[in-house]
Amino acid sequence: FLVVGKELPKSASKAGKYKTSLVFTVKHKPGALFRALKAFSDDNINLTKIESRPEKGKKWEYLFFCDFEGNVEDAQIARALKKVKNNTDMLKVVSSYPMDLPGE
Repeated sequence: FLVVGKELPKSASKAGKYKTSLVFTVKHKPGALFRALKAFSDDNINLTKIESRPEKGKKWEYLFFCDFEGNVEDAQIARALKKVKNNTDMLKVVSSYPMDLPGE
């Protein structure tokens, strides 16, 4: 199931492993995507998924959907996201959520 809201949920506990999902756009220029993703490597953050989808009505422009290990409330993640934001046209954090389901 999917829960959609206007605000990120407050973590009851940051214990355990988290995953964060985000969406971003970059200019259609050489190296733009590399510069946006380099922040994750620089801060030793593991990307678990990246997908691109064309933006409607915009030739050669794409939305990039990305998942990575970590919680948006962690200092390391916040630092990396600031770098990513500096290298994107648009950045939206979708959510941070536990990787492990309760009872597993």
